[in-house]
Amino acid sequence: MREQGAEGSGGLVAFDAIAAGEKPDIRAVKRISPVEYRLIELAGGADQSTIVEKASPAVVAALAQDRSTGAERRTVAGEAAIKLNAIAPLELAEIYRQARVGESADALLPRAAKGSVPAKMDTARAGLTGRVELFNAAEAERTPLKKARLIRAFLDDARRAGLYLPALEMMATAAATVTPAVEIGWFAETAIEVALAAKDYERARTWVRFAAGADPVGSDARAGPLGHWLALADIADSTRSAGRGESLASVEELALRGRFGADLLHRLAAVLDALDYNVPIPLWEAASRTPQPAGGHLPETGVLSELLDASKKKEFGHTVLIAMKAMGPNGAEGAHMIALGDSIRALKRAGLEPDARRLGFEALFASWPRSAAY
Repeated sequence: MREQGAEGSGGLVAFDAIAAGEKPDIRAVKRISPVEYRLIELAGGADQSTIVEKASPAVVAALAQDRSTGAERRTVAGEAAIKLNAIAPLELAEIYRQARVGESADALLPRAAKGSVPAKMDTARAGLTGRVELFNAAEAERTPLKKARLIRAFLDDARRAGLYLPALEMMATAAATVTPAVEIGWFAETAIEVALAAKDYERARTWVRFAAGADPVGSDARAGPLGHWLALADIADSTRSAGRGESLASVEELALRGRFGADLLHRLAAVLDALDYNVPIPLWEAASRTPQPAGGHLPETGVLSELLDASKKKEFGHTVLIAMKAMGPNGAEGAHMIALGDSIRALKRAGLEPDARRLGFEALFASWPRSAAY
């Protein structure tokens, strides 16, 4: 195997370990395939965090979905898998539920606020355990104020771990039981984010209307201080047929006040144009005053032409796969403006408008202006 260039492969390391009667040392292994993982396990196994770090998406997903895997190991794999889009957020939520620890909300909230780590526990493990505890406590809590605080604490922790968007979707069940009330008015923007991530657009609009009533003095009295989120809901919602452009009024005002950076302005204009909106002139003008961003993943020559051809032929699966390739490893948020616009148009042309709109949403969500300082 070494003669064939397999030096450092997981399989070779496993065979060497078996021959020597030792546990495999996988530090020099770059990638672990499903077959190599089985060989490493047969040879005595290796450090699980290192395995997850080097494992292929197929291995990580398999570990996350294997109910015979230990709770902590499965949770580590689940978080790695969600970052690779190898499992869905609701699958990770179920993994969290099965790994529940059971610490009380009264003990969790002060520790989450301080970001403290329990004694005799390393930071990474403490973060993982803390997220599991906060998630389960948020789902179990019945008091609205405490529940809202637990949801926010979980999301803050997930953001630090690079899991914010999937974590929002995971909180949909817990957040759905929180009713808008003045006492938790601060929670409105978080509730909107959760609802949008979970594709519950009417709930998001309900919270926007609540915020408008709770704080009627704002930049747009019709929509209130969180009215710009309506535009994002309208972009993502494929079931809404009328009045989409009306929600852009708050966006225009924020853009004119400098709340939208140059990159976000251009991305917004690109998404709206790809979805056949009549882009408001003030938004075009605001975007045109800054150079179009040149960064982001731009696929090799021929990919976008292939995408166009597949979408015209209504080849659904082919269109989706090429769109993913066109956008690159970081998805819609990290795609070049041209690749983003062409991918949205292709999905829409192929009859996949919900996917096209979700793509537009994902391209904008992370950078969307937020009023809360978190």
